[in-house]
Amino acid sequence: NALDAMPDGGKLTVATSNERMEPGAGGNASGLLSGDKVVVSVTDTGPGMAADVVDKIFEPFYTTKALGRGTGLGLAIVEGIVRQSGGQIDVRSAPGRGTTFKIYLARSERARDALTGKNDQPEISGGTETILLVEDEPAVRELAVRTLRSRGYNVLEAPDGKAALALGKRFTTDIHLLLTDMSMPEMNGRELADRLVALRPGTKVAYMSGYMDNEILEQERSLRGRSFLQKPFMSNALLEAVREALDSPETVAGE
Repeated sequence: NALDAMPDGGKLTVATSNERMEPGAGGNASGLLSGDKVVVSVTDTGPGMAADVVDKIFEPFYTTKALGRGTGLGLAIVEGIVRQSGGQIDVRSAPGRGTTFKIYLARSERARDALTGKNDQPEISGGTETILLVEDEPAVRELAVRTLRSRGYNVLEAPDGKAALALGKRFTTDIHLLLTDMSMPEMNGRELADRLVALRPGTKVAYMSGYMDNEILEQERSLRGRSFLQKPFMSNALLEAVREALDSPETVAGE
């Protein structure tokens, strides 16, 4: 993002530091938790951003780049990784003054296991089932396909509902799971799921979306027993959601 902001050149500074965050610190960092932090900062000398842009910078699918130049997921994924790691991220920017992103991670004084190769995260099991993945954003689709195939799944991919139905009609063996985006042009994920399950009653369904609110999500769960994955998502969240959907009871066919 910093390089894109400086097409005619500029200065990019990456720095690390230790900082002590006091309660009630001012500025954009006022919401940061107090304590000893390890800080990673990235600063550019680009044109900077207006306040209304800064307020939306971590929203999924929000982008100021030209059509075809960005997905609007990059910074949302960064924020997700930071928060998943127990940290926080802060941005300082103003027109004509460049931009600085700072990542704050809690500093620990205890001995580390990182160099021993130990990992406290449980291994998420994969599988050999066939998954039909439907996603109209190429970057998201590619990441999901690569992640699932790395765990042994047989993945069929389609960019929209029409292509997905065509795959469903001509594929000769079982499709165990339909993993589909909810918001797509021409045919949304719910309509696709109903039509595919009618065609293949044994297929389970999992939805993914960056827009679904809790009320709609609860309605989907209560009425149809289908899983849901919030975008943007990390690889582990994707694998967990897929395994959960595949191991769930039989999916209720669409109305």
